[in-house]
Amino acid sequence: MAARTRTGKVGRRGHLEALARAVDATGLKPVIDACHPPEALPAALERVREDRGGVPLSHAE
Repeated sequence: MAARTRTGKVGRRGHLEALARAVDATGLKPVIDACHPPEALPAALERVREDRGGVPLSHAE
């Protein structure tokens, strides 16, 4: 089963804190399969519309 990302409200602060504790306790790590430069934002958003993942963008420091 492929991982899916969704956007929306987080909920109550306590729920978010419980999620953060669970992530810390299990060592859960995010999976980033692609990183797009800012000029590729339209293509990156198309990935989201096709439900193929989130949109991490790279930037120069």
